[in-house]
Amino acid sequence: MSAVISERLDSPDTIELVREQVAAILYQEMANQYTMAVEDEDPVADDYLTTVFVENDEPLNFVESDNPLFPLINVSVDREERASKDSSASVNYRKYKGTLLIDCYQTGNLDGNFAGRKATIKAWKLARCVRAILESDEYTYLKLRGLVTGHEVIRRQAFVPDMQNSALKVVVVRLELEVTYDQASPITTGPDLEIITIKIEDETGQIQG
Repeated sequence: MSAVISERLDSPDTIELVREQVAAILYQEMANQYTMAVEDEDPVADDYLTTVFVENDEPLNFVESDNPLFPLINVSVDREERASKDSSASVNYRKYKGTLLIDCYQTGNLDGNFAGRKATIKAWKLARCVRAILESDEYTYLKLRGLVTGHEVIRRQAFVPDMQNSALKVVVVRLELEVTYDQASPITTGPDLEIITIKIEDETGQIQG
């Protein structure tokens, strides 16, 4: 039997598009929050000066003492599953539900004493910004209308990352974002999308803009 698929399978699946789109949205919107905070002369404007990564479960490996990169956000895919078993759906067009993990890292070491407490407060502040951005009416469909059919933050949870032999006090607040969308298979043409163009550093997954 010979191969029957006549096109290259080099296009990303919807979940990959969604992951990069969410990271790009957070990168742009947090940069805008930082700009507004500076204009307002907010004394803690740097709380919004965020470094964003994609699929980097160890972003702290790239933290340098003279350039701590905090706060950090890492966007990754946790899981994907069929959203429905609708028998009327096209053979080449199915509905899926994916879960993204959005990890918000903060440290309190830059603020003097009680570093752990301050890291926790700042991590929740960053998570608050992420939640507000993603739940904005402007991002109901993550600018992927016709492909994404909905999304919601279903859980937020704080934890301390494993950092052996480190003097840094770091706290992470993780948001779980559930996204429902359509997934096309070969021969299906998808809708026109408002994909945000970003550059992702190959080694670290850091967004460059």
